[in-house]
Amino acid sequence: MMMKKLFLIIALLPLLLLAPAGPSCAGMVSLTFDDGLAGTYAYGFQVLKKYDMRGTVGLIYQRLMSGNDDYMTPAQALDLQKHGWEIASHSYSHKRPFDIPEYYLSEQIKGWVWDNEIKKTYQTDYEYAQISCIMESGKPLREADTLDQMEKTAGSFYFDRVIEALHVRPFKAKEPSKLDISSCSYEREMEESRKALEKLGFHVQTYITPYNSWTDELKPVGRKYYKYIVTGSDTFNRRENFDPAWITRIVVSTNDTVNGIMRQIKDKAVQQDGWVIFCMHDVGRNVGWEPWDAERLERLCSWLQQEKIPVVTISEGAAIMLGQAPAAKKAP
Repeated sequence: MMMKKLFLIIALLPLLLLAPAGPSCAGMVSLTFDDGLAGTYAYGFQVLKKYDMRGTVGLIYQRLMSGNDDYMTPAQALDLQKHGWEIASHSYSHKRPFDIPEYYLSEQIKGWVWDNEIKKTYQTDYEYAQISCIMESGKPLREADTLDQMEKTAGSFYFDRVIEALHVRPFKAKEPSKLDISSCSYEREMEESRKALEKLGFHVQTYITPYNSWTDELKPVGRKYYKYIVTGSDTFNRRENFDPAWITRIVVSTNDTVNGIMRQIKDKAVQQDGWVIFCMHDVGRNVGWEPWDAERLERLCSWLQQEKIPVVTISEGAAIMLGQAPAAKKAP
């Protein structure tokens, strides 16, 4: 009897080895649209709705609230959410992590000396390439266009990028060593953008890194504020090494053809059962970085529907990869 069981196991062994280790990813695709540009709502939304598909849009809070016609309004973004789109944070002001202080603990600025004691202005060397915001004892200072303008305005700052010197005229003058001046960090950008978006009524659990810039050191910080972190790397996601704090995307450039993107989906999503995420920007207009026209997006969506390839949002796809949700259904 034991010998029969042994022979049966040996006979079935090749089939067992070929069996999948877990539920299939179903060759998923995600379409993400960075920056919250107006074309995403005016054109991208209409195309995806036609094919019963939903995307993920990364909103930059300052630009969402800027009133600039290049960007969608909060009402438009809320309409996307109402129709099943995922709203992700794309930071507060769109800075790279190495261009500003990384953590709350590194925000404090030191080394102040009098610039002009009579005008009550100060200066110090500044080691970072950009500024998200400058605060005095937690109160924001206004950025001045020129040094002369700053000298006339209490509660302002001026950053001389040529000589990397930061100048301030605080609300309250005091000895340089007693100034409480800080520069907003990348950690603050992550936390404050989520809080601000949630106050507007958005459900935010995903962070899309500006410029697709991300570091291993920032992953623990990012996980404090977000469930999923999406960045670049120009590759696709596999179940066996999936990292929810480093979800990778493939950037779509203006010159990319629909056929080229189809080939990538066939190779990476269909044949290798992976999750392919495309990073897009504006749609239907020649605005911003690497825009794509609506006609090509429609051809792509039509093909995805025809091939019955599931199109999911980031949170949907990540839950499937982690085994927290059923495999994505094929497109209708």
